[in-house]
Amino acid sequence: FPYTTLFRSVEVNNAIDNGLWYLHAHMRRFTSGTPSVDYGDWYVCDNNAADACYAGANSGPSAADCVAFENSGFLKTNSPLNPYSDDVRRCLNTVFNYLTPIGISTVISVPQGTFNPDSNHNGVALVTIEGNENYQTGMLLDAIAAAGTPGTLVTPGTALASLSTGSGPGGAYTYKDAIYDMVDYYAYCQAPDDGSGTASGGWHYYCQEGTGDNSASQWAAIGIIPARRKVGASQTPPFDPLPPQVLSADQNWLNYSFSQNGPLNGNFGYNNAGTVWGPYADTPSGMVQLAMSGMGRGTTVGGVNLWDSAETFMRDNF
Repeated sequence: FPYTTLFRSVEVNNAIDNGLWYLHAHMRRFTSGTPSVDYGDWYVCDNNAADACYAGANSGPSAADCVAFENSGFLKTNSPLNPYSDDVRRCLNTVFNYLTPIGISTVISVPQGTFNPDSNHNGVALVTIEGNENYQTGMLLDAIAAAGTPGTLVTPGTALASLSTGSGPGGAYTYKDAIYDMVDYYAYCQAPDDGSGTASGGWHYYCQEGTGDNSASQWAAIGIIPARRKVGASQTPPFDPLPPQVLSADQNWLNYSFSQNGPLNGNFGYNNAGTVWGPYADTPSGMVQLAMSGMGRGTTVGGVNLWDSAETFMRDNF
């Protein structure tokens, strides 16, 4: 048994090493701008063939590749002689170039209450410059949070460095400012409702669009979780950039989109409880949103034990 366990561990680590090496070997590297900045990204296609690329969706996948290195311990703060650390430095610079500020209101009203989505009171939120903003921005948020250096200034010469609404010297923009402003974006951009008066919460593909969507909502949660745990909780004093009304609204959305008595009992639907498209993707999406609220086994939303039911669904049907 010990040999088998060790062998499996070696297999896992070998698979990760192979994956990181593949990413390193296939990264597109270039230098641009004045001052010159080193960039790197990964096209969503085979061999950079235009007909194989998904238009307007480079920022999210490139950021997710960046997280793969960061979560394996390769950070831009490591030795510059480490090629993987250089990859992270380059892809973070690319992330900074994919983000743009938008103005946001200081008052948002939802059935769960009224709140100010502008946590750091600088009047802006950050979002990807590409399409499907709610989908991709969470991946970029995850990459910056995983860098583990919230006080670092954003790289000079990147688009994001031009902002002067940050907490650094002279209003310079830091990683922490970017993280808070991206969480502010998600607080501002929750789906309002589908017109029924019962479905507020969650996120669709675009800001304040229609009803929630568990394909997009998972990426909000995947970005917000490390922003709160790795960055907000590390501040002195600890600071949570996410208003509690956002979590309450998302819990409302989860209860709305959960199928308790449908054809796939125990799953989360796509944009409502009755839509069973992609249940093996949408159900983990609901579960990671529950994790965002610290809700796991034994906890309930609207009187229903969503986590246990979803976990049972995955076990019985996957």
